[in-house]
Amino acid sequence: MVRSVRVALAGVLLLSAALVIASGDAHANPNVYRRWANGKSWSCTDTGSGVDVVLGDQNVEFSGLPVSATYMLNYIDNGATTSNGPFPVEQTSGTHAYGSFLEHFPAYPLTFDFRLDTIVGGTVVYQSTIHVACSADSSGTVDAVNSDVSAPGFRRWTDGKTYSCVPNGAGVAVTLSNQDIEVFNLPAGAQYTLHYIDNGVDTPSGPFNAEAAGIHNYGSFLEAFPSYPFTFDFRIDTIIDGEVVYQSTLHVECTGDSTGSVDPDDTGTPAQGFRRWTDGKTYSCVPNGAGVAVTLSNQDIEVFNLPAGAQYTLHYIDNGVDTPSGPFNAEAAGIHNYGSFLEAFPSYPFTFDFRIDTIVDGTVIYHSNLHMECTSDVAGLTPVEDSGAGAVPPPSTSSTTTTSTTNGSSTTTTVVAGGGRIPVTGGRTHGSTLAALLLLLVGAAATAGARRRPA
Repeated sequence: MVRSVRVALAGVLLLSAALVIASGDAHANPNVYRRWANGKSWSCTDTGSGVDVVLGDQNVEFSGLPVSATYMLNYIDNGATTSNGPFPVEQTSGTHAYGSFLEHFPAYPLTFDFRLDTIVGGTVVYQSTIHVACSADSSGTVDAVNSDVSAPGFRRWTDGKTYSCVPNGAGVAVTLSNQDIEVFNLPAGAQYTLHYIDNGVDTPSGPFNAEAAGIHNYGSFLEAFPSYPFTFDFRIDTIIDGEVVYQSTLHVECTGDSTGSVDPDDTGTPAQGFRRWTDGKTYSCVPNGAGVAVTLSNQDIEVFNLPAGAQYTLHYIDNGVDTPSGPFNAEAAGIHNYGSFLEAFPSYPFTFDFRIDTIVDGTVIYHSNLHMECTSDVAGLTPVEDSGAGAVPPPSTSSTTTTSTTNGSSTTTTVVAGGGRIPVTGGRTHGSTLAALLLLLVGAAATAGARRRPA
């Protein structure tokens, strides 16, 4: 990619398919950062030799930084990251104005994230991202999504593991489908131990040196037992400077042959509170009277580690226009199940973002967003986009398209599975019967990778 006017700054800007998609500022840490200033204009223009994404400015703001702080610029083109830096910060507080920025792409569609990482003591403590997604010439304004990532990192289990309790020679055993783990924000020298806890008896192994940041895939696992019933806990302890800072545990109980799924229970200082969407929601874009609509299978949410008095707002963002509702008082910790949802539009194409902002002491600390784009009747799986301390990007997407013909009329349906924003090229009704019926049509949609669930 060809870049012009690359001035020291960082953040990720999201440009959205010919429509302005509002993004948010989590203000997760109001004290220590070098981050993008809000209100940036963007445009996507086909030049004949490719597509230029232009940001109107690269203005940044600073707060509470030591003079030794540095920052990194990350240019993320269609998911591929090119990093530049680190550079010393220009100042420790205030603002600094920089000129426009251009990123060149070969063609539509495209996504561009421009992320600024603030580094203190060799550790990334804050990230500021501008995101742009375009499928045609378009323009608008965008605010950065800011996340405090200063909490200690971890090595923890990924979600979505399956288990089986089965006969094993003269005894029985539990098997796990994989031992995939996630490493985040650990300093050099960080370690971990593994704990095999059979019926309450702990057999530790390690310490071992932690891997580099990211998702690491490891094979299946078997633990043998003489007979049923049994309990098995498989725990990872993350160790920094000789101290356990995080624990991630898989827990299985079996009284006979059985199978199921298991997600980890995570405990540690990185666990910031939130009210966020649960995974696995399906959507449908369908005719609706004289117009069209998007339906969601459910509005289930998860609440974690919020103090008394925490609140949230709901944001219904139709074609970039935000209609907020609230604030409301947050529920107790746990999973809360709510009914289906319908949002009406006059016609295709449209975009719809359904965002939850978690609020503590009057400050938004976490965003959780569902994003849908429809140019025709379509159905699929809607992954969750979270921003805030501890938020993890969703997996990549895949899709299948089928065409059916009835009485000479052809209908094409695209089913999208996986994560990330879903490019699936009025009034609202909660708990819609129509949405419930449409969910039956979606039935076989693949299951997306679940977000991490601290416990």
